[in-house]
Amino acid sequence: MIIVKRGETLRKVAIVRDVVTQQPIDLTGQTITCYVRQPNGKLVVMTTVTILDQSVDTGKVLIDFGNTIDWPMQTLNFDVRRVYQDGTFTTVQIDKAQTIKAER
Repeated sequence: MIIVKRGETLRKVAIVRDVVTQQPIDLTGQTITCYVRQPNGKLVVMTTVTILDQSVDTGKVLIDFGNTIDWPMQTLNFDVRRVYQDGTFTTVQIDKAQTIKAER
């Protein structure tokens, strides 16, 4: 679970891995979108994921959620949609985040 201080700018670098082999996946030509949702499914934020140079770091991506000042103070779900070159896609829940009050 990711702890998010409300109001911070949230950026995460991640490696997308095969579920079975845990090997990094070459994401060349794919599009990835990340959704942050409340437990009831209400969308908090949607962001396009930047796929970094796959010839240097296979599977490496940058997710920039921006400022979290408007995020509700609760546990949130992170979903990722991966669109393949042929137009098909998969959507999976990848993590949860707990938004906490930033200390002053």
